[in-house]
Amino acid sequence: MSKYLGKTGPDCPCPVGMSSDNEHFPQIYLSDVEDLDLPDEGSMTIKFKLRRESEDKKTGRCTYDVDVISIEDITASGAKRKTSEYGKRGDNLDKLREESDEKE
Repeated sequence: MSKYLGKTGPDCPCPVGMSSDNEHFPQIYLSDVEDLDLPDEGSMTIKFKLRRESEDKKTGRCTYDVDVISIEDITASGAKRKTSEYGKRGDNLDKLREESDEKE
């Protein structure tokens, strides 16, 4: 099953200061995980467990609170995330430290 979740216009629950002409999408926030090296855009298959579900009776819109159990697959669509000349973000400080030590 695939369902497009983008919203625009007066029904868009846009953040303050964002034009309702811009497309808005629900967000998934992942915390306390190892570096996933995510592309800028792509698709992700996850296993999850539904913790809570609620519906706003006025609007008919639903909110879901889920635990992400695992990420099964990540596929890039388009360009990969832009990285610096030093490669992965985790390597940047080490590379800068080495360069600084060489100058001294």
